[in-house]
Amino acid sequence: MDLADTEVLLSVSLTKNLAHKLREIKNSGAPLTLIKPKSIPRRARFAPVIPESGEESLPVPGAPANDNDINILTPPATNPDEDNSILRSFFVEIAALLDAEATDEAFNYFYVIVEQAIAETQSSVLNGPPRDFANSPPAPPVNVSDPKTIQILYKKNPRKAVRAITKKDGERCNIPASILEPHFSNVWGPSNFQPDFFRQCDEERVPLLETPFTVKEVKLKLKNAENTSSGPDRIAY
Repeated sequence: MDLADTEVLLSVSLTKNLAHKLREIKNSGAPLTLIKPKSIPRRARFAPVIPESGEESLPVPGAPANDNDINILTPPATNPDEDNSILRSFFVEIAALLDAEATDEAFNYFYVIVEQAIAETQSSVLNGPPRDFANSPPAPPVNVSDPKTIQILYKKNPRKAVRAITKKDGERCNIPASILEPHFSNVWGPSNFQPDFFRQCDEERVPLLETPFTVKEVKLKLKNAENTSSGPDRIAY
């Protein structure tokens, strides 16, 4: 007899013994009585309340009975999209200039508006005189382990916060401004050229400097200027 036959005989023997034991337990003990669970009666539904016809508003204590005699000042409706910034008045003036005729007086007035807006921003945002970065000690490193410090820095300058977290912040330029300013003034300044060097085009084209800027171009330039270093007015875009 092999091992498989032995396992089959053992399984049959255990099954017969288990059935015999269950039969003995059933015949020897008292009959099992099962208690039928009581059924819980379902609660009756409440009848819907039918409102009575008539005036349903409750009188306000101390208020006059006649609504026409109420003399209460109603606050104006608030507009969530309304601009309440410090530059709102300047935006209104610039919008009026856009609808007016483009004259030299209007352009000079635009410059005046910009200068006043810069002065208003400086008085509201900047605190104290400008710092002397040449003689001032270097700024302390950013504590990237402090969540509050990182959150404040990210609101002011997201790119600087990411550089601090990734530890890829570059070094400051040590070249003095007395060297940088003449260099770039010479590089980007006007240059002399020969008008007859290139072949003249006979097509009628609009001069490049007279072509108006599109909205897409302005948005692109403003986006590229985001979080750049502030100029002499100490105002960062």
